[in-house]
Amino acid sequence: MGGLISMYAVLKYPDVFGGAAVFSPAFWIAPQMINDAQEFKSNYKPAIYFVCGELESDKMVSDLKAVYDAVKQTGNTNLFFKTVPQGRHNEAFWKSEMYDCYNWLQKVKTNK
Repeated sequence: MGGLISMYAVLKYPDVFGGAAVFSPAFWIAPQMINDAQEFKSNYKPAIYFVCGELESDKMVSDLKAVYDAVKQTGNTNLFFKTVPQGRHNEAFWKSEMYDCYNWLQKVKTNK
């Protein structure tokens, strides 16, 4: 649920949360997230790192891509999208992705 709540928080409060790590989000339980992403309007352009494994579920990749595309269409250019062919829905997968995510978020935040 961490990926889902991170996405919600950054869309709802972009002035508070300048970035989000959206790992394996449970968008299937909140299908309105696509509409929320499409309607996102803010002077802030939060950095959002999207990642999931291709072995997580039948809809994980397509759901993640749909929300990513919706945010991208709003003009937010601080986005990163990645799927991992052998990635599964577990802590070991998320741990393996954390280093790259953290480095990307820091790079974007400092505009390097």
